[in-house]
Amino acid sequence: MSKIAVIGMSSLFPGSSTNEVFWQNLIDKKDCRSEATEKEMSGDPNAFYASAKGVDDRYYCMNGGYVHEFEMDGEGINLPAEQLDALDDMFKWSLYAAREALKDSGYINNDAVLERCGVILGNLSFPTKSSNQIFLPIYHRALNDAVAKLLDDDQFVLPRYAESQAVLPHNGLISGYPAALIAQALNLKGSNFALDAACASSLYSTKLACDYLTSGRADIMLAGAISGADPLFVNMGFSIFQAYPENGISAPLDTRSEGLFAGEGGGMLVLKRYDDAVRDGDNIYAKIEGGGLSNDGKGQFVLSPNTKGQVLAYERAYNEAN
Repeated sequence: MSKIAVIGMSSLFPGSSTNEVFWQNLIDKKDCRSEATEKEMSGDPNAFYASAKGVDDRYYCMNGGYVHEFEMDGEGINLPAEQLDALDDMFKWSLYAAREALKDSGYINNDAVLERCGVILGNLSFPTKSSNQIFLPIYHRALNDAVAKLLDDDQFVLPRYAESQAVLPHNGLISGYPAALIAQALNLKGSNFALDAACASSLYSTKLACDYLTSGRADIMLAGAISGADPLFVNMGFSIFQAYPENGISAPLDTRSEGLFAGEGGGMLVLKRYDDAVRDGDNIYAKIEGGGLSNDGKGQFVLSPNTKGQVLAYERAYNEAN
């Protein structure tokens, strides 16, 4: 792999919408988690809450990393204002992260450079609050009919969690469309796609973007990931896995850690071949010298991967970097 330079960065996380504030939050050891509200859960957050884990159809964690008070403006975004306003937060956050990273690199609106710029976006493709407005009525109708038939009761009506609202149809395109929208809105002419590698999605996007640069298929790449799923869906899912820590401690590499907390937000890197970045006088934050991917294989549990596969990824990264 060619040596790759990081020449731009952006971050949108709980408690911060700039790199500087995010870094200061780390220095200050600030806990940016908050309790779920009606806004996050699209209804009463207590409606499906149970304090004990293992209760069917209930989540047992109310805390998460939620993005609050974010306002998306249309500066530099090549989309009609009414379309931008009607997009789900997941799309807005993706556009914001991409735009701010390009601003930081100095190449925003530089059409000559963006002609050879692509974007790879890590995106878990989970339902969003807006996509639910499109698809939940379909699921509800199918379930209502099935239960009514099972009960032999034509009058049966399955209660709705929340009243559906009319939303922009584009909000149903939750898989690859966010990456295509970034390319369209920021006039990127290179390859664009989204990928789902679960918790490794941001790292996968970075590694594959480096490969695009090494092969010469692009001269500059955006790589990052977005987390904008419907919090109700996420909380239910991780409660089924019993992934939340009962002792309240979630800290990587800490033996006291008993699980994870879900979070929202997004981050983006602007990548360029290192020699080209030096030649062009770009601001270089860091240099990537190697990367490694592997399949962890079957582990003890979905949240306890096979360590052999993880070690293999490290070995491949170190070998690539010599």
